[in-house]
Amino acid sequence: MPAVLIKDNTKSLGPPEFFQRLEFKEKRLQELIADHPELLTYRNEPQVKTIYRELRIDTGDVDIFMADSEGLPIIVEVKMHDNYQCQREVVGQIHDYASSLPFLTFDQLNAKTGRNLEEVLRSFCKDHQNSEDQEMMYNRLKSRFEGKIRDGDFRLIIAVDSAPNELLRTWLYENAHSKLDIRLVAINAYRLNDGSEILVPYHLVSYKSHTVSSRGNIRSNFQDIINAFREKMVEGIVIGREMATNCVILNTHWPGKEVHYEFTDWLDENRIGVEIQANLALVPDMQEAIISLKPLVQENFPNYPVNVLNGGKYNGWARLQVSYNGDIHPSKIAEGMRGLIEMTMPIVTDELIKKGMCK
Repeated sequence: MPAVLIKDNTKSLGPPEFFQRLEFKEKRLQELIADHPELLTYRNEPQVKTIYRELRIDTGDVDIFMADSEGLPIIVEVKMHDNYQCQREVVGQIHDYASSLPFLTFDQLNAKTGRNLEEVLRSFCKDHQNSEDQEMMYNRLKSRFEGKIRDGDFRLIIAVDSAPNELLRTWLYENAHSKLDIRLVAINAYRLNDGSEILVPYHLVSYKSHTVSSRGNIRSNFQDIINAFREKMVEGIVIGREMATNCVILNTHWPGKEVHYEFTDWLDENRIGVEIQANLALVPDMQEAIISLKPLVQENFPNYPVNVLNGGKYNGWARLQVSYNGDIHPSKIAEGMRGLIEMTMPIVTDELIKKGMCK
């Protein structure tokens, strides 16, 4: 997550420097987060925009309501360390908000936000110059947003200036026992010598918070991804042996492991790779077929890096990878693997049939 530098009513991103700690009120912290939603995201995560502040619903006022470019609704509650009573109540409060929102239709929610909801979702589609494409993308994104609201699929974020042990312990427990994307972010503010302010976010609770190794030395969040994929299995696909940093996903109609899908845990970079691979020592003719999939995959995964890993230390393999930050919710990464399989399997199968390697 980047630091945000505020100077002369502009902002730039940069690393923390030497500075003086600032104190501010809850409303000011809420305002800063609403103006700079990137404080709550990781690199390579979908873009997030603020829809509305102080959103009035039946169970109270949501401090900040946001959405990301994939249609995920985000609820943010802001609390200060000196408000002990609010800290104790905030966990129940944010769950109350999440349980109330599914009872609102899109039109009702759009009206409550002064039509900002529609405006934000449309803004995510403006990269498409053709107006018909923009409208199609908007309708698709709107449908996705409605589905997530209806299913209670939210990202819940408690944002604080500093977190007491009680709140940290409670939210860690919630995170470890919930299928929702739950986060606790502390935001520190500092003043530089030239009068500029710098905001530095720290993720205290996320999926990275409970990445304790299992007996097989598999990170817990990596294990969660594999388990989530079991619930999203594609016909003809089986899960291979779970290793410490990789798990092979096999197509029962393809030749052995020569061509396969794979989850890869890049521990040192806290990244998860959703990949398709070909062993060039056994199927050298598949190199071009794998690499040629990149434009299609990138088009369907516009918010994530799509990498070709070929040559050098990857010599002997042709690999196409969709790269996810390790703190993204496991179900999202599992959905990514399912999407990659459904998108590429027919193409790869046709290539294997042409080469006489698949019936």
